[in-house]
Amino acid sequence: MIVVAFKGSFPPTEIKGPHEISYRDLKTFQPTGGKIMEYSKKTHDILFPCVKATLQRLLTSQPTAAVLITGHSDGGAQAQLAGARLLAEEMVSKAKLHIYTFGSPRVGDVDFAYYYDRLVGNSWRVTRREDFTPLTVSKDNYPFFHHTRREIYYHYSGVMRPSSDYEICKSNGEESGCIEWQGRLSAKSSTRNSNQYFVPDLQRYMKGMVVKGLNHLLGYMNMDCRVMPIGRSID
Repeated sequence: MIVVAFKGSFPPTEIKGPHEISYRDLKTFQPTGGKIMEYSKKTHDILFPCVKATLQRLLTSQPTAAVLITGHSDGGAQAQLAGARLLAEEMVSKAKLHIYTFGSPRVGDVDFAYYYDRLVGNSWRVTRREDFTPLTVSKDNYPFFHHTRREIYYHYSGVMRPSSDYEICKSNGEESGCIEWQGRLSAKSSTRNSNQYFVPDLQRYMKGMVVKGLNHLLGYMNMDCRVMPIGRSID
């Protein structure tokens, strides 16, 4: 299996600036249709050529490999965009593509969410109690933004474990017990909990993985793409 991982914004309080800019200008995302935030589109346009070139090289030597794309916070949004485009460009088959995001914000409008859910087969959003990031694009102010379907919501407030209780939500509406139902939270709660997905600090854990994006307001040119050497541990 080939793993592509996108690192997200850090700290969570930095998310506010890029998203505020994005609200002012939405961009069409051709692989799915619908509109996404300008910030997400710019980030995708910079990262995707490197992702594509790296995957082409790896798939040449591993033609039967499945591809797993993952990302945390804004990196989760980039994972969804990259996966959709890889499918649209027929670089990987629907059966061999798997997407799992952690604490991803809403990526696009209702048309994007609708067509994404039909284009991508195995795609899951993992969310958790007291992580404000999945709710940062407020439906109160931007009702046309929607999450994609298929969510795994963990109720646990500390560092999650595989045995922690969770709910599976298959729609993108306000299902009881899932992240939309959770409502608004304070920035303090988000800062404390947004990185605690199965490890104490997911940002640090993902540091050495395949694709790294520093999603900061003025950080577009600071992004890089690299392959993790075989056998290297992530610490």
